[in-house]
Amino acid sequence: LEDAIGKLKQNARRLLDEVPTGLRAEAWLERIEAHLAGLPEAERRDLTESLDGGTLTVVTATPLPPESAAAWQERLAATLGRETALAFSVDPEIIAGVELHFPTAILRLSWRGTLEQLRSEIEAHDRTA
Repeated sequence: LEDAIGKLKQNARRLLDEVPTGLRAEAWLERIEAHLAGLPEAERRDLTESLDGGTLTVVTATPLPPESAAAWQERLAATLGRETALAFSVDPEIIAGVELHFPTAILRLSWRGTLEQLRSEIEAHDRTA
């Protein structure tokens, strides 16, 4: 299972390298906006209130171009309904997508998160089989 996941990660990175970073950034930002807008009001409020005096960290697999980072700052503020301190971080292990690290929660919309979920499901199935 680990070998298969490792090969999948390598192939995914290779394929993603063919897509310009700016296009990937825009696609993930749209997904984040839709996800945040679709959260129940109480959950979105809790996330937003956790930013009082805190920083929202945007984690991507590769560095965002400066123009993309500026767009993320502007559009996340609009989606959250407030200006907030925003930091950017890079973690190649997320493979693709984005993770938003709020002071009290992590929102994972990344391929790493999806692969971890699949691994858990396979392991659970193997235990019951």
